[in-house]
Amino acid sequence: ARAGEVVGMLASRAQTKGDLAWWTSEGDPLLGDWGDASADATAAVVQALAAIRPQDALVEPAVRWLLANRQSGYTWNSTKQTAMVLYGLLGAMQGRQEQPAAVTVTVAAAGQTQQVAFTPADWTRPFPVVVTLPAGAGKTPVTLSTAGGPVYWTAS
Repeated sequence: ARAGEVVGMLASRAQTKGDLAWWTSEGDPLLGDWGDASADATAAVVQALAAIRPQDALVEPAVRWLLANRQSGYTWNSTKQTAMVLYGLLGAMQGRQEQPAAVTVTVAAAGQTQQVAFTPADWTRPFPVVVTLPAGAGKTPVTLSTAGGPVYWTAS
C-alpha cells in the first residue's frame, strides 16, 4: 500500500509538455553532482512506476523524454547518468514484461520508405541505427510502423 502511495505522489509531481513527462532534479548530493540530474530523477520514477503501475499513463511519455534527452545520440551527461537511465528503461521493459523479439520497422518520408530489421541480439547493440530519407519541400511528414513488438526511437 505504501508503494502505491509513493508512486502516486511521484506521479503528481511530473512535469509535462506535449507528449513528454519528466521529473526535475538540480543535482545528486550523494555523489556531489550539482548539474542537472533530471534524467536520473526521471529514470528512477520510471523504474518505480513500472514496478507498481506498469500501465500508468506517465511511463510512455517519460520514456520518450529520456530518449529525447540524450547528448550524443546514445549517451547522457555522464556514465553514471547513462547507467541510471538504462536502469529506468530496463525497469519499464520489465514492468511491461517485454521480451526481445524480431521486429521490423518501416520508416516513410517524401514517398520513400526504408525498412530496418532487428533481432533479439540488437537489444544490446552499442550504437543506434541511423535511417536517412530525403525531405520534400516544406514540411515532410515522417511515419514509422512496426511489426513484431515495441520499438523505442527518437528522430532529428
